[in-house]
Amino acid sequence: MNQGLHVLIEKPFVLDLKEADDILARAEKSGAEVFVGYTQRFRRRYLLAKQAAVAGQLGNIVMAMGKIYVTRAVGEAVAKRSPNTTPSINTLTYMVDLILWYLEGKKPVEVYARAASFVFKKYNRDDFQWMIVTFDDGSVATLGTSWLQPLHWPARRWRSTYRARPAPSTLMTPTATSSSRRENPSPAPTRRSTR
Repeated sequence: MNQGLHVLIEKPFVLDLKEADDILARAEKSGAEVFVGYTQRFRRRYLLAKQAAVAGQLGNIVMAMGKIYVTRAVGEAVAKRSPNTTPSINTLTYMVDLILWYLEGKKPVEVYARAASFVFKKYNRDDFQWMIVTFDDGSVATLGTSWLQPLHWPARRWRSTYRARPAPSTLMTPTATSSSRRENPSPAPTRRSTR
């Protein structure tokens, strides 16, 4: 980066704001661009939602909800290999990125967050983390993640849904679930509405 070469940094960008300031200052001085590898933006379902938002098909997005659940097996693997990570840093960061991307131009001004530790207390980690983010125009996003699903919770890898109500006010609810490939591969039971 000091020689002006562009840099791709895997998420999370940093765990310390001083380090972030240093990287950004060095990039600005050298003319290098810094990118963070948020790969979910390139999944078709999320790209289509962004295209609809940019095209004005969703109107003004005033509320959003994003959540990601992973199994205890995944949470334990992450906790063992990464001593400084949390469910938000490792998992929820993808939803935070997507929601901020969808609400581009709106600035977060307040965050209220809650977490608790029961199962992952032995790793000095939270089991789940939820937050409510308020934006400068009054829009609100609710974001959450959990590592509490059972070890063999029947889920497919990154099963996602996207729902939006038509303009002028839009509710977006991207959700994703992830499971270890070593777990039971059978799909989770689904309920279908006849409405």
